[in-house]
Amino acid sequence: MPYPIVLVLVGIALGVAYDWPGLDIDPNLVLAIVLPAVLYPAALDTSWREFGQNLRPILLLATGLVATTTISIGVAFKWLVPETPWPVAFALGAIVSPPDAVAATAIFRRFRLPRWLVAVLEGESLVNDATGLVLYRFAVAAALTGAFSASSLAGQFVLIALGGLAVGIAMGWLTAHLQERLRDPMLELALSLTTPFATYLLCESLQASGVLGVVAVGLWRARWSHARNAAIARLNIRMMWRAVVFVVNCLVFILIGIRVSEAAPTLFQLQAYPWRQLVLLVACLSGVAIATRFLWIFTATYGVRLLIPSIRRRDPASARVSTIVSWSGMRGVVSLAAALALPTALPSGAPFPQHDLVILLTFGIVLVTLVGQGLTLPALIRALRIEIDASGERESALARDAMRGAAVQAVDRLVAEHGIAAHEAIAVKRFFNSRAMSRVGAITADAETRLWLGAATAQREALLRLWRSGEIGEDVLNRLEREIDLAVARLTDE
Repeated sequence: MPYPIVLVLVGIALGVAYDWPGLDIDPNLVLAIVLPAVLYPAALDTSWREFGQNLRPILLLATGLVATTTISIGVAFKWLVPETPWPVAFALGAIVSPPDAVAATAIFRRFRLPRWLVAVLEGESLVNDATGLVLYRFAVAAALTGAFSASSLAGQFVLIALGGLAVGIAMGWLTAHLQERLRDPMLELALSLTTPFATYLLCESLQASGVLGVVAVGLWRARWSHARNAAIARLNIRMMWRAVVFVVNCLVFILIGIRVSEAAPTLFQLQAYPWRQLVLLVACLSGVAIATRFLWIFTATYGVRLLIPSIRRRDPASARVSTIVSWSGMRGVVSLAAALALPTALPSGAPFPQHDLVILLTFGIVLVTLVGQGLTLPALIRALRIEIDASGERESALARDAMRGAAVQAVDRLVAEHGIAAHEAIAVKRFFNSRAMSRVGAITADAETRLWLGAATAQREALLRLWRSGEIGEDVLNRLEREIDLAVARLTDE
C-alpha cells in the first residue's frame, strides 16, 4: 500500500482522536514549504528521455485537463451550493484539479507497467501544479478583491510561466557552478537543501511561477549531477530528499486532519451542512473530477488520432491504457497544502466565504480519490492485463556489459601507466570478468584501491555515454549509478 494512502487515514485518526489546539499558520508559508520540498526531488528523479518523448500527452494533461477540471468542479460546486461565490467555487476547482502521481507510480512500478506510462504521470504531476496554482491564485484574488479579468488571465499565465522557467534555469546554472567549487559533502548537502526554497521565494518575489521555477532548477540539477557531483554527495542528497518528502507529507496530512476535526463540528453546530449533505457533496464532486478526467483522456487520445492519421498509424490508441491513466488521477499533498493556504478572512475583516467547507470538501475528494482509486488500481491493472515492460531489464544488461568492458580496459591501462604489478590486478579483473559484479568489499592496498577506483570511473563514463545517447533510461542510470557510488564511498572511506 503506497504510504500516502496510510497517511490520509492516519491524518483522520489523529484529527479525531485528539483535541488539538488551534493552529494559525501563514497561508503563504504552507505553500513555500510544501511545494519546493515535494516538486524538487520529483524533478531530480524525472527521466529526461521519457519526458521529452511524451511531452504532448503531458502538456495536454497538465494544462488542458487541469483547466477543464477547474471549470467543471467550480460549476458543479456552484450548482450544488448556490450561495457560494463564483471565485470561491473556482478556487475549490483549482485546488483539486492537479493529481499527485506518488501513489499511482508506486503501484505502476510494482506491476512493471510500461515506463512511458510512469513518465506521463510523473511529468503531469510536475507541470500540472503550475497550472492549478496559477488558476488558484487568480480565483483567490478575485474572491478577496471582487475583481476578475478573464482577458488578462491567458497573458499573465504565459508571463508567469516564462518567468518561472527563466529563474529556475538561472538558479540551476548558478548553483551547479557553485557546487563544483565545494569539496565538503555537508556543504553540498546544505546547498541542495536550500536551492529549491530559494528558487521558489525568488520566483514569488518576482511574480513568477514558483512551481515551474522549482521544476526547472530540479531538472537542470538532475542533468548536471550525474557528471559533476561527487559519489558521496549524490548518495547523501538523494537520501536526504527522500526523508524530506516523507516528513513534509506527514506534516501536511496531520495538519489537514486537525483542520478537518476543527471545521466539521463548526459546520454541524451551525446546521448549515449536515453530515449527510457533506457526504453527498464529496461524492458528487469526486464523481465530477473522475468523470472529467475520463472524458478528457479518451477525447484527447482518440480525437488527436482522428485529426492526425500519422499519429494513429505510428502510435495506435489503447482503451486499456487510457482507462489506467484515467483511473490514476489521485489527489494528494499539493491539494491539501493549497486548501490549508486559503486566507481565513477578507480584507474587510469578514470571514473568507465557505472557508471551512472548502477544506472539508478538499479532504473528502483527496480521501475518495487517493484511498478509493489507489486501493482499487492494482485490481484494475490485473483485470486489464497490461503487458509487463521488460525494457528496463534489457537496458540494465546492456549497461552492465558496457560497464564491465570499460572497467577491464581501465584496469589494463592503469597497470601499464603506473607500473603496477600484474598480480595486483588479478582480483580486480577476475571480479569484472566473472559477470557477477556484486558488492565491492573494503580495500586497503593502495595499488589495488587505485585499480578499483579507476574501474569505477570507467564504469561511470560508460554508463553516462549510454544515457546521453538514449540507449538507457533515467531509472536504469540512477539504479546502476547508485551501485557505483556505494562502491566508491566504501573504497574511499567517506
